[in-house]
Amino acid sequence: MKKDFLLEIGTEEIPASYLEDGIKSLERALAGCLKDNLIHFGSVKRFYTPRRLAILIKALALSGEDRVTLLTGPPKDVALKNGKPTPQLLGFAKAHNIHPDDVRIIKKGKREVVALQKREKGCSTLTILKNSLPSIIEGTEFPRTMRWEPSGVRFARPIRWIVSLLGRKVVKFQIAGVVSDRNSYARRGEKIITIEEPADYERLLLAGLIIANPHKRREKIESLIKMEAEENGLSPIKDEELLIEVANMVESPIAIIGRFDPSYLSLPDDVIRAALKGHQRYFWTEQSLKGTNYFISIADNPDGDLELIKRGNEKVLKARLEDARFYLKEDMKLPLDKRLDGLKEMVYATGLGSLYDKTRRIVELSETLVGTWIDIDKVDIEALRRAALLAKTDLTTNMIKDGKEFTKLEGAIGAEYARRQGEDKKTQDAIREHYLPKFADDRLPETMEGTVLALADKVDSLVGGYIVSGIPSSSKDPRGMRRDANGIVRILLEKSISISLPVLINKSFSLYKRGYCDEVLGFIISRCRQYLLDKGVPYNIVMSVPDVQDILLMNQIVNSIVKAGDIQEMVMVTKRINNILRGVETGDVAEEELIEVEEKELFREAKETETKLERAIKEERFGDALSFLREIVPCINRLFDKILIMAPDKDIKRNRLALLNYVYSLFNKIADFKSYGVK
Repeated sequence: MKKDFLLEIGTEEIPASYLEDGIKSLERALAGCLKDNLIHFGSVKRFYTPRRLAILIKALALSGEDRVTLLTGPPKDVALKNGKPTPQLLGFAKAHNIHPDDVRIIKKGKREVVALQKREKGCSTLTILKNSLPSIIEGTEFPRTMRWEPSGVRFARPIRWIVSLLGRKVVKFQIAGVVSDRNSYARRGEKIITIEEPADYERLLLAGLIIANPHKRREKIESLIKMEAEENGLSPIKDEELLIEVANMVESPIAIIGRFDPSYLSLPDDVIRAALKGHQRYFWTEQSLKGTNYFISIADNPDGDLELIKRGNEKVLKARLEDARFYLKEDMKLPLDKRLDGLKEMVYATGLGSLYDKTRRIVELSETLVGTWIDIDKVDIEALRRAALLAKTDLTTNMIKDGKEFTKLEGAIGAEYARRQGEDKKTQDAIREHYLPKFADDRLPETMEGTVLALADKVDSLVGGYIVSGIPSSSKDPRGMRRDANGIVRILLEKSISISLPVLINKSFSLYKRGYCDEVLGFIISRCRQYLLDKGVPYNIVMSVPDVQDILLMNQIVNSIVKAGDIQEMVMVTKRINNILRGVETGDVAEEELIEVEEKELFREAKETETKLERAIKEERFGDALSFLREIVPCINRLFDKILIMAPDKDIKRNRLALLNYVYSLFNKIADFKSYGVK
């Protein structure tokens, strides 16, 4: 027999960013407990709002499967003498409450031993849940937890009620002074919602105006925003990130449209958007693709005074926009190029100088990139120099220094101020783009000037971070070095830019007046490998390609191996050669000492392959290079079939090993094929 199970944990308001982590952790622990006890169940559904986390499990078995274990005892020759049980067997049987005749003989390794099958009856699901749920709840993982009552239980926020139902029966337990029952609650201060059985949960909460399903709540909010905008002849400006956050902040959403004085539209769009989104979480609207002075907020109080809420929203927003207007007015009194002296007073990092020092470094790194690797015809060098010089000046502005929710607009504010002060369009764009990408899926710089400046800035930050704190650990990265390395990898690979990383990194170290350290190169390559793995490239291919100075070439080699399809014959032959050469030192091949036809043929083929291979690698035709290596495999196999490598004559043996080592070196020019398939 099977029944549905419902667990709801009612709390004080949990932060929006905690909910996904919390519900996933709760589901993982609950499902793990059931699986460990061999209790079968059907689908699992998650519900959450700021005041509740809930799991609904369909078709939960009422008991676990019987557990059958095989227990082994003493060896047969010890347990039985002349077909009769010895004291050792009698003791084994007594310990497990069985008759000695019930044991059987099985083979264990090279010996025969006595054994028995012990069947343990599956536990009651009700008992398992009753005993396990307190620890499962307390073990729920959140970014942070708190204590609030004498027992010391930790949770994201204080627990106020618990619903726990197996079918129509309450699973009784207590945690943090709260006893489980069947009573949930509607919005704060409103009536109790009594749940008779789990299947009623979502429907009953909805009747109490609580949308417990997060996906339906998000869809509802999106629909409300669209409807409110269209009724006023507007279109909502899409913001998926904000939509997800707001959906996790409310239980009973209602949309309210508000407005602000049209004069604030003279502010930069980024500033208006930040003011709306920052602390307020308002959605902006547009008309004919231009931002309007109307916004839409989502309240969590359907029965509240909506006009009062609207006026409150408008009042708070006005204060934010007024601050922004003041910052803009004051900032525009001083041109960006006059702010360079202000950068001298701002410490970049202890031991790494000021932001002015950083500016000088990224100017020089930008020029190095263009002068060495990037086609100068594709870059407006004067616009790039100007952008590099002004890139960090917006950090001295009132908008960024004092603007609270505007502090994340670095780059965007610099570009806007550059536009208002008459800087070249390419300079504006490069300033705006030089922080990109800021996170994993962020967009890349679109202009070449912005691309060069972003690379220079990230390399400088990465090297500076290494000087201050070394390579970040897997759990701690206070200077965002992983983000910078990921950004470098994405820009180089996705924009197909070929550079020598050691040369660029060495240049960056020299600007800090420090010696080169290859750990930074290794860190970037490790992020490149992770990037390829995240793109779905098989582990064995990613790890078989050796470290290279130019990660674009590394990416091209990886892609060539992927396109080559089955390379098993190359893998097998290189593994065989490696096994023979392990621990052996070899010199050069003495061609005149090659005796047999097969070894002479292999040497001749290898020399021809080397010439073609080096040309293909130089011209970055890695697919052709793999084909050349594949063509030599039959010749190697003929050598193995016909020739004794470890010949009795030491000189012949030495020369044949040298031949294998020479052939092996050709394969290693592309990849470490012997490690292919090893994880």
